[in-house]
Amino acid sequence: MAPTPTDTLSRTRAACEAKGWGPSRLARELGIAEGRGPRGLGRHAVRRWMTGGQAPVYWRPWIEKLLDLDLAPYLDAPSPATVVQDRAGEATADVCAAPPGAPPDLGDATNRRDALKTAALAAAATAADITSPTAALAYTRRLEATAIGPGTLDHLEGQLERLTAHYAATPAREAWRTARSLRAETAQLMEGRHTLVQGRELARLAGMLSVVLGWLAHDMGAATAAEAWCRDGYAHGLQAEVPEVCAWADDARATICLYDDRPGQALAAAERGAAHAPAGSPAAARLAGQLSRTSAAVGRQDTFAAAHRTALRHVEQLPAHGAGLFSADAVRLRSFDASSYLALDQPSRALNAAEDAIRQYRSVPYRQQSPTRMAIAQLDAAEAHAALGQLDTALALGQDALDCQRMVSAITSRTTRLLRRLRPHRHRHPQIQEFTRTTATVTVGERGGWGE
Repeated sequence: MAPTPTDTLSRTRAACEAKGWGPSRLARELGIAEGRGPRGLGRHAVRRWMTGGQAPVYWRPWIEKLLDLDLAPYLDAPSPATVVQDRAGEATADVCAAPPGAPPDLGDATNRRDALKTAALAAAATAADITSPTAALAYTRRLEATAIGPGTLDHLEGQLERLTAHYAATPAREAWRTARSLRAETAQLMEGRHTLVQGRELARLAGMLSVVLGWLAHDMGAATAAEAWCRDGYAHGLQAEVPEVCAWADDARATICLYDDRPGQALAAAERGAAHAPAGSPAAARLAGQLSRTSAAVGRQDTFAAAHRTALRHVEQLPAHGAGLFSADAVRLRSFDASSYLALDQPSRALNAAEDAIRQYRSVPYRQQSPTRMAIAQLDAAEAHAALGQLDTALALGQDALDCQRMVSAITSRTTRLLRRLRPHRHRHPQIQEFTRTTATVTVGERGGWGE
């Protein structure tokens, strides 16, 4: 004997119980199966059906698949085209519309009066929309709705500018606390309600703050964390659709990788950053210098020569000195030459470049000098002197560099490289042993730092 609707419903309940499903879970699974999503179907509709109400025909294949049942005798319904007279004498459709994706001949045979009223209201609303601006204005208000108060973005921009302008004069750990707090504030605003334009601006600010944090982590000797912050800055630059943020992130990453003895990755970062940097921007100039020195670091003399010519063209257009973390100046790019020539084993040319940088740094007023960049130029000169056999001069310059009042990881890294040059001579020069002991006492990150 064919199963009755009651028998089929009982088997359905039993199948749900076997799976541990109640109305809510069955509604969730049906919603997913229909393509509405896990919340696309209300549990009350499923509960009504499981307590004896009529089920929509279009549920059949999904329920049968989900519960492994044959529900055809129960779920068959009259044709959706059937029109009947209800008790009030009103003509009503026998079914309600199926959801998107359901076959056109399927529908719900319940709530006929509600379906007709809904259709009538929809038709009236459509007619009213033709002359009323209400719907359009509502969409506009929603688009422009924001939880960001007036002046908030200007405040964040001002804090970022202040942080980068005073980077060289601020102890690294203090600058880290400030930048980390601003980055967290920006992240919180991004999670709140904001306009699309505000969202892109927040992403830009977040990216730049992450680059600052990358430089600070580098200054304090945390290369892995520094690179992670640069990757975050790059990702936010992409979301903000501001290529210059991506360029600055890769500029920092190139330096971080270079000082972490990964010249190949440093070159890759410089190449990608140069591709993002807007023409004529400070970032483009900085990355031209990065391409030059990272090409030298991997020993590609032909690539270095081409990149160096490009960097020199930028030097001709730049001011002699620049201020701020995100700036470019002629002295910085020329100082890159010393590192490049040392990597290419050309100590005489490296010494000329380093001494020229030292003279340039000393030519500006004391308060405008960059002690960290001066120390790095001194260490480049010291390494060149050591390669030329002038050990006493190399030691004197190395000691001057260690007296820097803004000690950062870049200085200790260059000092280690200088010690490698001096090590073969340590038995004949006791001063080298003393210099080695001095370098071991240097602490990074306590006295501030300048992103090199």
